[in-house]
Amino acid sequence: MVIFDGILKLLETIYEYAETELYNEDALKKRLIELHMRYELGDIDESEYEKSEEKLLEQLKEAIEYNKDKNRELENDEDYDENDEDPGEENDEDDGEENGG
Repeated sequence: MVIFDGILKLLETIYEYAETELYNEDALKKRLIELHMRYELGDIDESEYEKSEEKLLEQLKEAIEYNKDKNRELENDEDYDENDEDPGEENDEDDGEENGG
């Protein structure tokens, strides 16, 4: 069972790393700059540049949308956690005031 848990943890780590790299906006922007430099230096022709640029721009668009969605989820989770804790804290304070006053 311990081996299975270790393999599962490894797979989760690999998945998280791949997900981070796939949706890394800065890395995609860097690749676009590098692509443009290669084109300007004549390492690639216009056709190859346009195809590669189109793919990278599409990946960047997906990354931006993915990261926006992920941030919304995190904000919603934080809001839920805050709302979940606040009523209990307020009730405790109210009970203390009623008992003390």
